[in-house]
Amino acid sequence: MMNNKSAVELVHEGTRFISNEDYQNAVLYLEKALQSQCHGNVHLNLVRTIYQHLGKAYFHLNNLEKAFHYQKNDCILSRELGDENSEICSRDNLIYTLKKMDRFDDAIKCCKNYIQLSEKAGKKIVMARAYYGMANVHHMKAKKEINTPPVGLNADLKTIGELNIALKYYKMSLEALEETKDDVEKGRTNGMIGYAYYLLGDGKQAEPFYMKRLSIAKQYGDKAAVLRTYINLGHNCILLRDYSRAVDFYVQALTLSRQLGDVTLEGQTCYSIGSTYAIMEDYRSAVEHYNRHKEIAQQLNDKIGLACSLGLLSKTYLKLNEPEAAKVHARKQLQVAKESGSAEMKLKAQQNVIDICGVTRDDVNNDDHYINGDSTATTNGGDDEQDKLTPEFLDLIQRLQGRRLNDQRVDTTSPQDDAVAANDEGELMPPPPPLRPRTRTRRFPSRKFSKRISAIYKK
Repeated sequence: MMNNKSAVELVHEGTRFISNEDYQNAVLYLEKALQSQCHGNVHLNLVRTIYQHLGKAYFHLNNLEKAFHYQKNDCILSRELGDENSEICSRDNLIYTLKKMDRFDDAIKCCKNYIQLSEKAGKKIVMARAYYGMANVHHMKAKKEINTPPVGLNADLKTIGELNIALKYYKMSLEALEETKDDVEKGRTNGMIGYAYYLLGDGKQAEPFYMKRLSIAKQYGDKAAVLRTYINLGHNCILLRDYSRAVDFYVQALTLSRQLGDVTLEGQTCYSIGSTYAIMEDYRSAVEHYNRHKEIAQQLNDKIGLACSLGLLSKTYLKLNEPEAAKVHARKQLQVAKESGSAEMKLKAQQNVIDICGVTRDDVNNDDHYINGDSTATTNGGDDEQDKLTPEFLDLIQRLQGRRLNDQRVDTTSPQDDAVAANDEGELMPPPPPLRPRTRTRRFPSRKFSKRISAIYKK
């Protein structure tokens, strides 16, 4: 049946499959259409369209080499045909593919040409997109080198330089957008400026940009963006050591995640609330939220997330001077860590059993013995010599991969109909490393926070 169709009909079928997200069949039809052009009269505009759609299909199939090949051909042919709009679009696609391939220097070269074309065209919205593209490449290049964000002054000068270049181009993009009515892009760009300042450890500079992001998201009813921004503002407040406000933002995120039915983000937010309460030394509230995080991890069959919850619960119970409960959760953590297949998580769980149950490394290697609770070792409960409870925001949310509680979600959108682009601001910021209170004074949240959380659980 495919053999009887003309090239135009094959392209129409291919694009229909792309619209239905059936990229495998799209490739079959589009490749056939391209072959037909090699053996008959060549229509360059049709060939360019085929290149464009093949690039998009292969990108979604995660075959980045082929996506790059066709996107590059699309770019070259668009330039030969003098079609500046198509060339701009193809460069937008190329930049995103190169970023995903970690070919940042090539992406920067492509961005320079993109900016030249956009400035020549004189359209503010196109210029804004070009500046944003350059900013985002430098941003992602810096982020690739960051192991424990935010970096503050701890990063090397090269990484800080990349983030500052990103800020420069984000602000150029925002300035260009001020002359347009595209508030959605303004919101996204404000969010990314906040993100860059956060990575530099400058929470005070980040906050107003995140608040602007939140305002625009609310104005347009973009609940998913509102949810992400609440979480990011919570993380930013942790950076500023403003723990009560952090809880406030996290609670709003928790409410919204439940309204949207986003169980993954609900789990992550419960974890963040629990960790913030632990920093504030309100360990009962921390236990409540770690337990909810544990329930969601079980629901999602997330073994590593579950092991993290159990480990945090064991340490928190130790702080509450409940050593038996601490031992039970430490043993469960070790059992789940073994089931997860993660060597790193197993080592952490073994160390936790050693610390909490007061045993040696040789003893804990007999996993079944300690998993079944046969240890007769004693513990000194909440002794200050025990490891401090420092909630491992970064370990849980940044390092884990796959569909787990820390899943980093990126919403893919197309600023132009035929462009493959990403709403990079949709990517949640990793929380900062845990901070301890400056004093040993207990810092409990005000009653209004406890009431709000209780009200959420009653719904």
